[in-house]
Amino acid sequence: MTAEEYVKKIVKKVMCNKQKKKDIQRQLLAEIEERVSGGEELESVIAQMGSITEIAESFNDNISDIEKKRYRNKKLIKVVIPMFIVLFLILTLLYWILPKASAISSSNIFTESEVKDTLMDTIDLLDNEDYEELRNKATSKMAIALKKDTIESVKKKLCDSWGERQMVGTIYTQEIVQMGVHYATCQVNVAYENVNVTYTISFDKNMKIAGLYMK
Repeated sequence: MTAEEYVKKIVKKVMCNKQKKKDIQRQLLAEIEERVSGGEELESVIAQMGSITEIAESFNDNISDIEKKRYRNKKLIKVVIPMFIVLFLILTLLYWILPKASAISSSNIFTESEVKDTLMDTIDLLDNEDYEELRNKATSKMAIALKKDTIESVKKKLCDSWGERQMVGTIYTQEIVQMGVHYATCQVNVAYENVNVTYTISFDKNMKIAGLYMK
């Protein structure tokens, strides 16, 4: 261990302001340098001076309680402020990632009438089994999932034969914003001859199908 390393470790444990720490550092280094210049080995000097903790405590014994309290408060602030900053950044990131819902009527992107019309057009395509057109009206990522086999498999799980559409319930709409991307999401219950189906369908800002669920 060098003299500088030894002294720095001592000064780090002394509970005082920066200027006093510098004064203590100069004092200790000068004392060590003087003894080494007088022919003593550095290791011997360090051993005779005592442990880092012992020397630091001897300095702390001569520091007032008020100054120690100031030192502790400043040290606490140095720890707490970065923690608050990290927490703030995490909360900001979570707020950005988590979906936020609002009424379609307050949207600057979607209109309720267009969203409802597009929803019914989508259900018509499903009922008419026009899956090719359905994929054309979907986002590129969603189009991959809207394959005939996949859709018919989901339909069959709900009921082997749905029958004709009988009634469409109230359409509920909202705007969802997630990671800065806007979606219009609709939910509606539709009664068929043999089954009741709840559709949840989402559209992107270009009114392309971005999500489609049936249960």
